[in-house]
Amino acid sequence: MFYPIQIRYEIRKNFVCEDKGRFAKEIEEPIIILSGRDEKGKKVVFEDKNFEPYFYAIPEQNRIGEIKKKIEKISVEQTKVKRVEIVEMTEINKKIKTLKIFCQLPKDVSLLKDAVKGLEGVLHKREYDLPFAKRYCLNKQLSFLSPYNIEYGNLKKMKGDFYKPAVAAFDIEIYKPDFNAKENPITNIGIYSKDKKIVFSYKKSNLKNAIILKNEREMLERFFKAISKYDILVSYNGDYFDLPYLKSRCEELKLKHPILLSKNRANFRNCLHLDLYKIVSKHLSSEVKTKTLKLDDVARFFIGDGKTDVEIAENKAIWDSGDISETDKLLEYNLQDCKITFLVGEKILPLEYKLSNLIGMDLLSCSRSGFSQLVENYLMRCMVKKDILIPNNPSDKEIIKRRSETYIGAYVHKPIPGIHENIHVLDFKSLYPSILVSHNISPDTLEKNGELEIKINNSSHRFTKKRKGFLVNIVEDLINRRAKTKKISGVGVEEKAMKLLANATYGYL
Repeated sequence: MFYPIQIRYEIRKNFVCEDKGRFAKEIEEPIIILSGRDEKGKKVVFEDKNFEPYFYAIPEQNRIGEIKKKIEKISVEQTKVKRVEIVEMTEINKKIKTLKIFCQLPKDVSLLKDAVKGLEGVLHKREYDLPFAKRYCLNKQLSFLSPYNIEYGNLKKMKGDFYKPAVAAFDIEIYKPDFNAKENPITNIGIYSKDKKIVFSYKKSNLKNAIILKNEREMLERFFKAISKYDILVSYNGDYFDLPYLKSRCEELKLKHPILLSKNRANFRNCLHLDLYKIVSKHLSSEVKTKTLKLDDVARFFIGDGKTDVEIAENKAIWDSGDISETDKLLEYNLQDCKITFLVGEKILPLEYKLSNLIGMDLLSCSRSGFSQLVENYLMRCMVKKDILIPNNPSDKEIIKRRSETYIGAYVHKPIPGIHENIHVLDFKSLYPSILVSHNISPDTLEKNGELEIKINNSSHRFTKKRKGFLVNIVEDLINRRAKTKKISGVGVEEKAMKLLANATYGYL
């Protein structure tokens, strides 16, 4: 059994035979790499070498054969179309024939799409902006942490429980708080998990959990080795501080490291990094009733405990003095930060696991996405399953136009001050999603002569009730599944994930 946890892809060189095996030609190929665990907890890596990047073109229907031949001959900067297939897809309730254009590499899609759109007879291009790994997740309907069998190089989803990842929390402390990584070393690093509570340092300490090493370089090497046993390493604000700082120190020390930094996210090659601050701020901010989203406040809200309340002198002064008792306090403080981060993670990660599994988005991306992105991914997943073409993202011009448009909000009754008796509270079950379902509101039911009229800011919009909308089917399914789950298991993370997704889908419109 294989439980996928992370996904990425890489480009590798390979040799293919040409002219009946007389010549070997070197080519580059994209390889999808899924890493996870088996049922015994052993690390497993699954590679798919057969998945190809592609996009769609919508041609004039009476010229599809002619346009297919033209596309097959396109070449841009020595980049050629690999092959073209005619496939039937759905766009806004209508079955149409489209051209599925395969490319050799993911980057070739962006090179070839404009050349295809420029051809006479090509009306539109679709699905050209989907990242390659995301495309794979959508096409394979991948559910992270669910069980799969690997059969003849393919994944087959099986029934069974979620895999429970091995999780640890970490935190770093630095010499002085000026964040100058060139001159300011890391003094200690703590790790906290169910089976390990340790803090690495290179200053003498009597703390029983301390592992004292020769220098900062050796400390970093031991830390990177220690985290490789875990599936997930959690931090609090690690995307913006801990990992970038670790990377900078490694570069300063000319030390090989497993840290990967990209826009608004940070990760390890050998362990998945989740920033709990991102999860709280993006998915739980309305639930967390605190003045700030600092670790101390969030920890007290979730677990009733916070950061260590001890008087610790400036790190630099402790480090320079060599006072062992003060060093012990510093290391204890570091380990306490790791502990409360770990315990907060235990409270909030189960919901994140379920959201990731439900929408088919990897945990790294899911934990850093807002609800609109989660809904969008879930809708795309459903569209791919039903062979519906995914609409293009709006242009910059369209985004500016949409942001400039306003509308009158709902009526809010102003309460009358005073003491009132016989107060009754009414709560509608899935109010907004139910409105969407009951009135059949969906982009594909919007029709000029629809039976239902909705007026917004003097603009009239009509929706047909002659057929059920695509979006209505999705939301209704979420509502029904949520009710069934709640009846069987009560209120839990699965029920909560469906509730959040259903409500966010209404807001996404």
